[in-house]
Amino acid sequence: DFLNTGTYNLNRPFYMTNSPSMDILISSNLERLLYHLSGEDGEQIKDLMNQLEYNRKYTVSPKIKYALDDFYGGYADMQRTGEVIRDLYRKDGYLIDTHTAVAYRVYEDYIAYTGDRTPALLASTASAYKFADSVCESIGIGKGSDGFDSVRRLAYETSVRIPSGLKDLEKNEEGAVVYGRDIVTGLPVERTIPTKLVVDSLEEHFNTIVDNVKVILERTPPELAADIFRKGIYLTGGASQVNHLAERLANGTGLKVNQAEEPIASVALGLAKIIKEDNYKTVAYAIEGMSK
Repeated sequence: DFLNTGTYNLNRPFYMTNSPSMDILISSNLERLLYHLSGEDGEQIKDLMNQLEYNRKYTVSPKIKYALDDFYGGYADMQRTGEVIRDLYRKDGYLIDTHTAVAYRVYEDYIAYTGDRTPALLASTASAYKFADSVCESIGIGKGSDGFDSVRRLAYETSVRIPSGLKDLEKNEEGAVVYGRDIVTGLPVERTIPTKLVVDSLEEHFNTIVDNVKVILERTPPELAADIFRKGIYLTGGASQVNHLAERLANGTGLKVNQAEEPIASVALGLAKIIKEDNYKTVAYAIEGMSK
């Protein structure tokens, strides 16, 4: 809608998808584009950004809007993104990531809408291995127990080489480069955090989680405990994706540990069921009682 109207409006729902770099409401790349389209008028762009901060929207000048007419915009939902990854891999043996899949699908829509078949180049810098879980599911092999397992599974099934930055990262404990602000100087800094440091820092928390789960299981009624023994524990929420959490819980409790298909959205979806569906209303009262 921005390309068509020239109005950038933040007053809209925010959605999380399998293309996280596109799940943003404020785009710094767009700010740079507008700077060039305005004739490098920094004051004009500063004014637009101030409007965005205080009014949550802005409308570009006629000059910028005219320049935006050279652009074509589109989108692809998660289902269509997965279909592109699957179809391109099955047809051409080419493995792409979720973001490239969105670009590919929008390009197909562009051709269908305009009839323009000028040869085009899709410039992509992301690896499919960066989004291994989503890519594994898209090509039909199912994601692994964690991100590293998905990387291994994707490599085994496709024979596509793992990027050197990811290869054996779990084993060699190279650590990760992170960027942030130094709390003493206030200046931006770059730091390398060793994998072992992260693991050691989480060790105590992992043990506490396992101990608390054991306590809850000891207090669980026999009929419910039987279901848990047969079906296992289910992890939901963003924290359930912490590497090795499921493995540690399984080792600590002796039970099967499952991760929800949509761990991040599952909490909200579950609460929606409790609120809307009569079959689950008793759960709401149970939760209220536990809080007392």
